Amino acid sequence: MPKYGVHSIIMEQAVSRLSDEKLKNLMTTHRGAALLGSIGPDLLFFSPEYKAFNFFIQFAQNMRHVKKIFVEVKESIKKVIEPIEEAIETYAAPVDEAIDTIGKILPLNCLDGLVDDVKDAAGTFKSAIRDTLLVGIDGGVDLIADAADVPSVSHKIFDDLFTPLHQQGKREWDWYWFDMLHYRNSGLFAKNLVKHAVTDIQKAYALGYLTHIAADTVGHAYVNRIVCGPYRLHPQRHVIVENFIDSATYHDHYGVSVNKALNADLLSAMEADGVCQVHEESGFVEKFNEEIRDLIDAAFKATYPENATTAGDTKPPRPEWLSKGEITKTFENFYETMAILRDGYVEKPEGLDERYQDVADTLNDILSQFKSPPSPPDTGNTGFCLNWECVEHFFDTLAEWMAYFGELAVWTFETIVNALDLLLELLCEAAIAVVRAVLYLVEYLCYELYQHMHFVLALNGYVCPEPGDAKDDPRGEVLLHTGKTVSTLRGTCSVASAPMACPTNYPRQHDHLGTAIKPPDTPVETPATLFPRRDADDYAIWYIRNAPWTPSIQEIATLYAEAKTPLDSRQLADPNGNSPKNLGNAVDFAVWMMENALTVKTAEAQVGNGLHPLSHVVHCNWDLDADRGYAYKQWYTKNNPSSDPTDLDEAYLDESLSRG
Repeated sequence: MPKYGVHSIIMEQAVSRLSDEKLKNLMTTHRGAALLGSIGPDLLFFSPEYKAFNFFIQFAQNMRHVKKIFVEVKESIKKVIEPIEEAIETYAAPVDEAIDTIGKILPLNCLDGLVDDVKDAAGTFKSAIRDTLLVGIDGGVDLIADAADVPSVSHKIFDDLFTPLHQQGKREWDWYWFDMLHYRNSGLFAKNLVKHAVTDIQKAYALGYLTHIAADTVGHAYVNRIVCGPYRLHPQRHVIVENFIDSATYHDHYGVSVNKALNADLLSAMEADGVCQVHEESGFVEKFNEEIRDLIDAAFKATYPENATTAGDTKPPRPEWLSKGEITKTFENFYETMAILRDGYVEKPEGLDERYQDVADTLNDILSQFKSPPSPPDTGNTGFCLNWECVEHFFDTLAEWMAYFGELAVWTFETIVNALDLLLELLCEAAIAVVRAVLYLVEYLCYELYQHMHFVLALNGYVCPEPGDAKDDPRGEVLLHTGKTVSTLRGTCSVASAPMACPTNYPRQHDHLGTAIKPPDTPVETPATLFPRRDADDYAIWYIRNAPWTPSIQEIATLYAEAKTPLDSRQLADPNGNSPKNLGNAVDFAVWMMENALTVKTAEAQVGNGLHPLSHVVHCNWDLDADRGYAYKQWYTKNNPSSDPTDLDEAYLDESLSRG
């Protein structure tokens, strides 16, 4: 991962830097295929065999339902507001709230029915958040009444569904293909995509896939520094950090919310490029491009052995490639999920803040008649945790803050009901300004509640946050770069007696009892690993495109690719050594990989497979999660990482996947 927003940016920028204009034109022409390729092995998340997919699609469907109800609330308000505004315009009536009432310009008894509709829609919205949003996800947790339980329950769900099976000591034949493509023969699979790509759309897909390899190789080391461990040990925190990085980076690059624009762009580009055909009415995929499907199928068969490769084994490392039908179903699942997320985005109603401010004085009078909103947990500071000093307190008291969200939701709906009851009681005798104020209050409260709910879900890894929550709120910004993880959360991610940064205390073991939002303060899985030193306050843009790129990168990549043992890799990356080796940024690394992959393909068509001197470097079998450390290759241990975390006794695997 990082998520698709970052991957699409890296692919687009890498294409723009290609020196071969013909190749650049091919990738631009087949942008849809290149974007699908940039999703890389993450596409296999949507495989029919992957149990976590059912969790994700259920949640996406639940979000779609909540969004539908929110729209119904807006529409019901609109049905009340429109006749009022039309009557004002028709009769040119003055609207001074002290004398001009609805009854003078619109003596319509039907208004009470319309206001009742607003009340009913708001009640349905409450039920959707309470009863529907997490049904089938977190054991049906009530996001309002049980909000305090969400962090701990969601942590367990992520552990159960997303932890790779090799963390439990399982052999490859028990793994999902999603994990195989990240941890076993990642480079060889990409090489076979390039090798078997014949048509232009296949080439665009294969080269786009290489940009994902480049991004993961350098990017996951950065993500893992913030997380304080890899995806294998901290799946929920890993997802949360990547979601926040995706949101902030996409907004910085395009000036728009990733939730609003990315999925729409991905799907429209794929449809335009012929990656898929979609039924006009149902919106379901009618056909997945057979050339891309066949290319993926060929790469599977050329990459993963059919027979046992380790003495004593009776079956191959991972039997049964995905069939062509399963590959097609994987894409269909991907498209359906992205379409639901695309259609589920809730945009702030236009002019909402202005309308709310216009009736602020009237609203204050109305609200003074009702119960005051709940107070947030005491942070020792003024305001809603908007300074760095209270961020750590927020992480330490997350359950209290989740409970506060539940109380806020209860107050919101009580206030909506009270305000609408007041309006029904007055109705035709109500001042026009009061009617407007109440209806705008309902609209405003529903939207604000939706955004609070969205932030709560983002803090638990279910959705990407909105840009403001990721970039402007310190509770979100702390998840964006390594310096804040250390300097803001003093002592966290470090030994308490001598606070140090995560790079010298990595990877942290999993904390089964804590919450994923807070960096783990747990013992280190050994042998501990290190990362090349960087500026502690660098954001993700550092690894995306700003890290220096020099001609010696090929030499450095070769050193990492030819490392015989994990110890060799750790010594290359040692920030305390004389010359720690860094692979530069993802964009330039992706350009280098694409251009050299084509050079290798052309040459090996003449000299033989694997005989080009750069083949093993361009297509190195990296561990795509940078799991044990920076630029690690595929590794294994005969021990069980979950029960023997202080003695992994790790070793590298060659592409035969033989354990010797």
